[in-house]
This record gives sequence, C-alpha cells and structure tokens, in this order.
Amino acid sequence: PQLTQGVNMKDHKKAILYILLSALSFTLMQVFVKLSGPEIPLFEKIFMRNLLIFFITFFILKKNKTPIHVPKDLRLPLLLRCVFGYMGVAGFFYATLHLKLGDATAIHQSSPILVVLLSSVFLKEELTKEKLLTVFLGFIGVLLIVKPSFDVSVFPSLVGLSGALGAAFAYIFISYLGKGVKSEIIILAFAAFSSLASLPFLFGNFVVPRGIALFYLVCIGIFGGLGQFFVTNGYKLSKASEISIYSYTGIIFSGLFGMIIFKENPDFMSFIGMALIILAGYLLFKISQKKTLQKT
Repeated sequence: PQLTQGVNMKDHKKAILYILLSALSFTLMQVFVKLSGPEIPLFEKIFMRNLLIFFITFFILKKNKTPIHVPKDLRLPLLLRCVFGYMGVAGFFYATLHLKLGDATAIHQSSPILVVLLSSVFLKEELTKEKLLTVFLGFIGVLLIVKPSFDVSVFPSLVGLSGALGAAFAYIFISYLGKGVKSEIIILAFAAFSSLASLPFLFGNFVVPRGIALFYLVCIGIFGGLGQFFVTNGYKLSKASEISIYSYTGIIFSGLFGMIIFKENPDFMSFIGMALIILAGYLLFKISQKKTLQKT
C-alpha cells in the first residue's frame, strides 16, 4: 500500500515510532537543561551538546565508511535546515531556562501546528480540514496539561515562539531533503553548524563544568543527539504534516518525568489533556490509513 506522494505505510509507521522516540529523547534533554540551571551559560550548553553529537556522528560515518557528500542542489536546503534548527534549539533552551517548564513546553509545542501550515506552502502537501482539526485538538490537550500562565516578561515568551518557528522550518527542510541526503550527514552538518555558531558567545563566558554540572552537559548531549537522530529519520520517512502531531507525546513524557523527578502531580485536567493528545494522534493516523485505502 502507498500513502500519497509515494510514502508507503511501513515507512509511515516507522516514522511515527521515530517521532515518539525523539519526543522522549528531547524531553530527557529538556529535563537536564532545567537541572543544569543558570550556572552554565546558555550557549555553552548548546555548544557542548552539539560538539558531542558531532564527534559521535563523525565516528559512526567513518566506522561505516560512509562518504560525506551532499548533492549541489540540496546544499542550500541543508544549510537552511541548520540555520532554522539552531534558531529552534536556542529558543527552546532559553525558554526552558527563563520560563516555567510548562510554559516553555506549551510554546515550543506550537511547532507541529506550524509544520502543517508551512508544509502546505513549501512542500505542497495537502492541507485538509481533518488535519487542521486534529492538530488543534492535540494543541488543546497541550494547553490543558501545562496550563500556561504566561506571568513572566514578554521577551522570553517571544524567544520561545521564535524557537518553535525555527523548529517547524527545520522539520520542513528535513522532509524536503528526503532520501537525497543521509540522516547522519544531516545531523553532522547541524551539529557542526551549531557548534561553530555558538563558539563566539563562549569568549569571556566559558565556565569549566565539574562534577554534576559536567554530568548534566553530557546527558544534554546524549539525549539531544538521540533526539536529532530519531527526528531526522522520522521526517525523512514520511510527510511532515502527517507525523508532526506525534511530537505532542513529549508533553506526556514531561508529565511522567515531572512526577518522578520534580514530584509534580498532574491534576484531572492534565489527564484529560493527555487523552486528547493520544486521540489526536490516533485520528491523524486513521486519516493516513484512509488515504492509503483510497490509493490501493
């Protein structure tokens, strides 16, 4: 069976799994960003995260003897993926450090809505009422869980929103790159770009990490790398607008880790929100299956 534009159902299911794993990985990364506190500067966290990802990915490419090559016509989209991805990470890290965890997550989780809208413009993917209603259902679930108060200054919220926009564009370009560029090369390029872009901000502000701070930085790098691997492969395997909804499960993971690590107890509205997110993901998957049946 085939989904529209040549995406088969096997790849689509695998893409969903990758997005779920990326949501879990990025949630763990966010937990360690929060735990690391303000003692380690923002751009040092971004630098260390991506430097670790760079060396791990480079080692994997060399071990597998994979040539590092990008077709000429895909070099600009890859560069734009790096630029917008860096914008997304910086905005997300900043919001996580300066807003309540729920507020930062709510703002960042607006990116799947933006993906559906942007993919219809740049990737010419079909934008149906069913897709829009499903994504907004998921976003309502997000709001019920995090109950954002937005009782802080406007600037961190705007930075967080710009990060969500950057993440949405990054996912669009990953989907556009498709199978023309290997996932490891996309990750390597993004890690290299992010490390170099962060380097100028380290002069005069670098803090030598020790003890638990060093552990937090390593964990940020490990789970950030895993998140990059899963999200890159997910968006390469299926249509951006049909799998972005599954990143909302990061809110569920955040709720669970909040209970375990931060002793936060979700209320009744939070459980309703989780149910809505799961329902939204299920409905979007059924829409994809319906299209498959229509094409066979």
